[in-house]
Amino acid sequence: MAEATLNDKTLKEILRLGQTVGDPKAVPGGVPFVVIPSDCKVESLANLVYNDFSDRPHRKKAAVKVLDAASFIEYYTLFSDENSRVFADETTAKVLAVLDYHGAGDNAPRWGQHRLSLDLRYSEEWSRWTKANGTKKTQIEFAEFIEDNTPDIQSPPAATMLELAREMAAKTEVDFSSAIRMSNGQVQLKYTEQVKGTYGSGNVEIPEEFVIGIPVFVGTPRVAIRARLRYRLVSGKLTIWYDLLRHDAVQREAFLAVLAGIKDGLTVTIINGSPA
Repeated sequence: MAEATLNDKTLKEILRLGQTVGDPKAVPGGVPFVVIPSDCKVESLANLVYNDFSDRPHRKKAAVKVLDAASFIEYYTLFSDENSRVFADETTAKVLAVLDYHGAGDNAPRWGQHRLSLDLRYSEEWSRWTKANGTKKTQIEFAEFIEDNTPDIQSPPAATMLELAREMAAKTEVDFSSAIRMSNGQVQLKYTEQVKGTYGSGNVEIPEEFVIGIPVFVGTPRVAIRARLRYRLVSGKLTIWYDLLRHDAVQREAFLAVLAGIKDGLTVTIINGSPA
């Protein structure tokens, strides 16, 4: 069988087609690509152009997290433009700025990949008091909790509450018999105890309510929260706890105060919600 041969004209045409297919092309945005001659697979060359050896990235792309309103204002001021937008979500206590947000006009979309978020952290005081909220305690447990957190108590005076805690801790072997609400806003708990074979009686007075002052978020001012003391007498034993009154509303007000500070610092309209 005669061997197939390629003349010069055919060989030159094959080389020309191969060079044409392999020439780098570009798509909108300036990203080059080539078509691999073997299987006509399209391969991007973006990594060869936009990599660590480039002078700079193709565009700003970042997800920056700050921990206080002052840092949020500082970063936003540096990188925002007329189309930047700020979103706030009360349900999660989050504030998010999209610095490269879409323009309002036609054909003005942007990537929305340069973002700034404010992650508010709950204070240690808030975490302690809300965690123990509604949790039933023994006399000893309640006394220890009050002693550990006395600096947060505003009313009655912290010294009065500390004295009450110590008195309750000392009355663990008594039998409580009744509770009487008094006109001065106190509750009188009556008890009996046996000392050296002799029975005696006495009472402990506790307030119906007390007030604590704690910051909701780290770095924010202390706010007053009312707490109602609850108790239960079962077989002479006392169980005691507290319920924070409307602390969810206090949390919301603290978040809105942070938003007001951001708005004053940036003079921008904050959108309630989150970007798509």
